[in-house]
Amino acid sequence: MKKHYLPVAVVAIIAIVIASFAFPVLYAQSSQSSREDVKEAEAVSFSGEVTYWIHAGKAGRIYPTNTTSTTLREISTVMRVVIRPATTVKVEVKLSIELAVTADVAVGVLAVIGGLPMYPNVGGPGSSYLAGYVAHPRVGVIGAFDKLESWTFDWERIVSNGTYTIRFYWAVSSSTGRVWGDFYAVSVWATKTVP
Repeated sequence: MKKHYLPVAVVAIIAIVIASFAFPVLYAQSSQSSREDVKEAEAVSFSGEVTYWIHAGKAGRIYPTNTTSTTLREISTVMRVVIRPATTVKVEVKLSIELAVTADVAVGVLAVIGGLPMYPNVGGPGSSYLAGYVAHPRVGVIGAFDKLESWTFDWERIVSNGTYTIRFYWAVSSSTGRVWGDFYAVSVWATKTVP
């Protein structure tokens, strides 16, 4: 049995000696050839504006929330979105919501950030329905889901760094009608442009 181990040991020693000389040579050749393929990097400059985006949002249901208020009241606390920009940003908000009314009345919808109305609207909470976007949803009793229509509204406002809660308000043009809704989706983009 000892005779069998001796040839294996000799072969192993020879393999180690060959490997110790071969691999450095192969490595050196491959490194050298790859260096020839690499070209010097050119200096690149950029001029223009860079925009940073912060995105937030939420979606859900507000059913059976409704109101006959003729002054803007918060639709539902579940729709609130909180953002925390670290610097001055332009905040853009998009609300998509299903709406209907129980009588032929107009509906005002408003977004507020940190207590301030978002443009293009100028009135705040407690104002009449005209302070917000004015919509004319279809007439349908509460629970008549086939009468719901999807409406989309866009707002924007520039705010400084801090913590801001975005809230949504609604009102009707006459208390003879009741506005109600169901599914909603909110998207928020906060952008900062660096020249």
